[in-house]
Amino acid sequence: MLATMGAWMHARTPIGASEWTVEDTVAILQAARPGVAAADLRACNDYPSAAAAAAKVVAPLLLILGDQDLMTKPGAAGPIGAAVPGATTVIVDGAGHLLPVEQPSVVNEVLVKFLEKVEGAE
Repeated sequence: MLATMGAWMHARTPIGASEWTVEDTVAILQAARPGVAAADLRACNDYPSAAAAAAKVVAPLLLILGDQDLMTKPGAAGPIGAAVPGATTVIVDGAGHLLPVEQPSVVNEVLVKFLEKVEGAE
């Protein structure tokens, strides 16, 4: 299970070279206490009201999604973004679930642009 999770967190055809590997991710998952990964997966699976919770958000919302994320496919975040008026969604090419690790420069650029937009709107 952990090897599958590790593989699903990484882009299958990443753009650029990532210093963090699937093996690194699996090692972190293996180092967790027994049952932690299973509890995490259950919590994610058993939380059907994410859009309802997101609808309560009154702050600007930014969703940064990897186009190759198999853990949380970009389409699954659609209802969350739709629940928050004015939400910004950015899909990063060549990234999986570990966006800051796989595409740190892109993530930083997206964050800076979003923060500039938010600060300019105040």
